Amino acid sequence: MLSGVSSLVLLVTALLYAAQGLSNKPGDPCTVPYPQTCGASVLLDETITQTDKYGPNVCIHNETYQVMTYSYAYRQLVCFSRFCLPPICSPTTTCNQLSNVTVSRLACCQGYAVSPSSGDDDFGFDFEYDQRHIDRSRGCPIALKKNVVECLSAQNLSSFKALLDTLPSLTSLLSNTTNHYTILAVVNSPSIDSTVNSLLASDDSTRFKSLSRQIINGTVASKYLSHGRVYPSFLSSDNIHVTEVYARGSDQIFVDGVKVLNPDACVAANGIVHVINRFVPAASGSIASIVRTRPKFGIFNALAEAAGITSYLEFMSPKTVFAPTNDSFPAGALECLKATRNRQALLNILLLHITWPAEYTSTLSLRRAIGTSARLNLLVESATNGTVYLTRNHIPITEPDIQATNGVVHGLSRVIFGRIEYTKVCPTASGAPTSSPGAIAPLQGPIGFTTGAAMEELVRNIGNQLPSAQGSAV
Repeated sequence: MLSGVSSLVLLVTALLYAAQGLSNKPGDPCTVPYPQTCGASVLLDETITQTDKYGPNVCIHNETYQVMTYSYAYRQLVCFSRFCLPPICSPTTTCNQLSNVTVSRLACCQGYAVSPSSGDDDFGFDFEYDQRHIDRSRGCPIALKKNVVECLSAQNLSSFKALLDTLPSLTSLLSNTTNHYTILAVVNSPSIDSTVNSLLASDDSTRFKSLSRQIINGTVASKYLSHGRVYPSFLSSDNIHVTEVYARGSDQIFVDGVKVLNPDACVAANGIVHVINRFVPAASGSIASIVRTRPKFGIFNALAEAAGITSYLEFMSPKTVFAPTNDSFPAGALECLKATRNRQALLNILLLHITWPAEYTSTLSLRRAIGTSARLNLLVESATNGTVYLTRNHIPITEPDIQATNGVVHGLSRVIFGRIEYTKVCPTASGAPTSSPGAIAPLQGPIGFTTGAAMEELVRNIGNQLPSAQGSAV
């Protein structure tokens, strides 16, 4: 019965379609409202008219394009037994139809931009966003400077501009509107005078390397300077790490630990300028290379190699490593912790010394606690002299802010054991410092990952499998 009903429905449908399209034969030419384009479009005409309807400095752009489209013809697609649905108007493979199309859009008038705090990072070149933004009647209130170099003069950043003027080729590049740049320009202040004078007395190569750390490729408005973001500096081998802290009633932004005093200070046709309180420090290599090449971190590096996490420390995702110095470890700690039976304890201890993203003493001093890869929070306190202490045991950061290409390293004077009872893990250990490490063999087994991405996943999984310490602090 069901089969008979279905056949009847198909028959009626076919008859209805046939009644509507008896005159349409397969192969006959046809047209559609929006044909599929092919080939290149040519701008024939453009008119720009300013309007006050959508806020200040908004223009209506009417653009007429000549477009090439496919020709269309009826094609038979569906047949049921002896009944066929009428042919459908479909594109052919022939690209030979010329037509004119007019497109109207709202955009900022030349020389103006939407507010960078709420606009797109292209400031007037993202048409879809501009349409939504302008429809809210906010318009385009920002008058663009010609280029970011002109911004430096407009903001009276004379010390930074004086350094830049000593490198005419870099100044010329930043004045060119072909590419976009974000300048982290240092404010005029007596505290930076010595650094400026030192750089002015140095050679061109030193000045270029220092200034390159103050430049980000592309336009990055303050709304995109969000916690954990990483941006390539002018020298693509270095990265700029963003840390955001909510303190004293407002969000405070830091780039590589340097505070942004005036975000979006000046917007130009080829970028944007943020004013910061000091020079962005130079990187000393990756976190893995820092702990590997500095003898004082020899034991920590040896334990990281034994646990197989050196590739994780090399991986480019931003992180903070609190590296205890050799004198921090009890005697015999290296030999005891690298033993196979203590693999889990070793990993737990190491993960207590790693957090995400890059946290500098300038940001740690504004926090009360930070999470770690071991899913245990570390209490943070800061003294009036600027020293930052971790955990309830007040472990001081004795060597702060060693800048890395993938984060930052802080030297500690003691090891963070958290809730691990070290004397139970290493019963024969004494409180005396251990000797410097010799060559050791890495642990074998499932920890032997070789890529940073795999190690990243491993650390995540280990953290998720640890006992329920999440949310508690030491």
